[in-house]
Amino acid sequence: MNKDSSPKCPYCDHQLDNFPKRKKKCPSCSNQIFVRWSPNQEQPVLVTEEESAKIDQEKENIREKERLISKIKEYDFTEEEFNKIKRDFYEKNKFEMKDNDAIWTMFNSKVTELIKEGNYSDSSITYYQMALFLTREEGRNPLLLLQASNKTKLLECKQEGIKKVEISSSGNGCNHCEKQNGKIYKVDVAFEKSILPNINCTFDAFGTSHPFCRCIYLPVLD
Repeated sequence: MNKDSSPKCPYCDHQLDNFPKRKKKCPSCSNQIFVRWSPNQEQPVLVTEEESAKIDQEKENIREKERLISKIKEYDFTEEEFNKIKRDFYEKNKFEMKDNDAIWTMFNSKVTELIKEGNYSDSSITYYQMALFLTREEGRNPLLLLQASNKTKLLECKQEGIKKVEISSSGNGCNHCEKQNGKIYKVDVAFEKSILPNINCTFDAFGTSHPFCRCIYLPVLD
C-alpha cells in the first residue's frame, strides 16, 4: 500500500484513519501492520509480517552484494571477472562456487601469470593482498603468503641489480620487529633465510590472533 493511497490493512483491507509511521496493530483484525521501504521504492508501504521479513532479507542481500563488490574492487578485480569465474564453475560442476573461492581463483591466476612474466614487483603486491585477504576475510595465518610477498620483492631487487636490502619496521611494529629495524642483509642471504616476515612478530593487525608482520625490505643503493 503506497503512502499516497488510502491506507488499508494488508491482512483484511480495513480502511485506516491515516498512514502509520511505525508498526501498529490493525483495529479490525488485530494483526501487526509493518511499515517498510521496499528496494527501488521511494515511499513506504504497509505489509504483513511475512512480507516485512522478505523485504528485510532482500535488503540484506543487496547490502551483501554491495559489500562483496566493494571487496572485489579493493583487491583490483572487476565484477565481470568475478561473475565469469562463478558462471564457468557452475556450468562445469552444476553447483555454486563460494564467493571467497572465486576470489582465490582470481588471485591464483593473477599471481601465476605475473610470475610467468617475471613481473616480481606486482607479484609481491599480489601476494601481500592475498595475505591481507586470508587474514581479514578468513581469519587464517598469513605467514606463507607474506613470505612469498617478501621473496618476490627480493627477486625484484636481484632483477634490478640491487645487492643489499635494509629492513624497515615502518616505525610501528612490535618489539621483535623494532629490534631488526635498520639491519642490512645481502639479497641472497635474506632470500635463503626468509628473514621477512619476522617469525617472532606479535603484531595482530586484525584481531585474529595471527601475527601480521608489516616489515618491508628497502633497497640499499651503493
